[in-house]
Amino acid sequence: MIGWLSGQVQIRDPRSATVTVDVGGVGYEVRVSIQTLGSIPAVGERCELWIHTHVREDIIALFGFASAAERELFLRLLGVPKVGPKNAIAVLGGLPFGELVTCLAAGEQGKLEKIPGIGKKTAEQILLSLKGKL
Repeated sequence: MIGWLSGQVQIRDPRSATVTVDVGGVGYEVRVSIQTLGSIPAVGERCELWIHTHVREDIIALFGFASAAERELFLRLLGVPKVGPKNAIAVLGGLPFGELVTCLAAGEQGKLEKIPGIGKKTAEQILLSLKGKL
């Protein structure tokens, strides 16, 4: 499992929210949140990302984070019933990290529902599952 990548940014694609990082001559395509993408340096610059390696029957996907705390929240979101990596990365991209943690701790369901892809039931489930864990 890959836990950390440090290398040169080769591709930075805002449309797909992916970054390709060259580490020792190997390009790793990493999905990131919109918030993390904003902190990624320009192509050709050095980049460091915390990584979650997501393995399914048909795919191995890398998800990247600007901090270990952001990755930890992603993992907690994956533990919420019916929340997969796509929704978890959407939640992380919906608000700046500090504001998101405050929103989750305070149970602000309305803010979560404004995140694209997160409806009322998903927002309720996230808040219920993470209550008292942040």
